[in-house]
Amino acid sequence: MRDDDVDDNDDGDDDDDDEEEEEEEGEEDDDDDEEDNDDDDEEEEEDVQCIVQETCVLIWTLLQPQFLPKPDAELWAKIADGYFSKWDFPNCIGSIDGEHIPLSKPPNSGSLYYNYKGFFSIVLLAVADAFGRLLVVDIGSYGSCSDGGIFSASCLGKHLCEGSLDIPAAKKIPEQN
Repeated sequence: MRDDDVDDNDDGDDDDDDEEEEEEEGEEDDDDDEEDNDDDDEEEEEDVQCIVQETCVLIWTLLQPQFLPKPDAELWAKIADGYFSKWDFPNCIGSIDGEHIPLSKPPNSGSLYYNYKGFFSIVLLAVADAFGRLLVVDIGSYGSCSDGGIFSASCLGKHLCEGSLDIPAAKKIPEQN
């Protein structure tokens, strides 16, 4: 060690000073570590959310055309035949209902997701055939929305109003004995 490296007030015991500085830095580092951990947790949560959303979009994009194709005139007629043969209910092309899917209140969402049943939810609107197989789904509307409002805003509701669903004309109701 050179003489000019020594402080005039130095008592020659550098080890004690170093330990005190390390302790002070350690306390600051602990606070920083907690903040860093909170930031890391938030980033990991955001990463997981992105992965889940991207995966769902990919699954829908790849599988929807095969397993939930847009109904055409032939499929609508087949569905109506199913309702008639199973339930003796003519000219029915589907059963529709909504279901509230419970969830934790999203941050900063106010009452958007709060439904009339008294909990937070998103709504699943679905149309099924006579055998309970799903034909159309609309998922993700706010729990506070009405069934009618959700239906009107859905692709199904819009296409039905536009007359663009390729629904065949109703058949004459059979005579009853």
